[in-house]
Amino acid sequence: MQTTTTEQRLIRLPEVIRLTGIPKSTIYKLISDGRFPKPQRLGRLALWKSSEVERFVADPGNYTSL
Repeated sequence: MQTTTTEQRLIRLPEVIRLTGIPKSTIYKLISDGRFPKPQRLGRLALWKSSEVERFVADPGNYTSL
């Protein structure tokens, strides 16, 4: 049996902004509304799963946090 592993990248806010075209303040508003992926915290860093950001970009109007 062959298993496939998908590498999960964690990305920082500047890349999230670049990928979405959405300003920082709007990203945090969408997070509080449950309409954008929540970041994971690593110390003071906020890091997003690239797959979750890509899921948002693919269909922003229908995105809901899992």
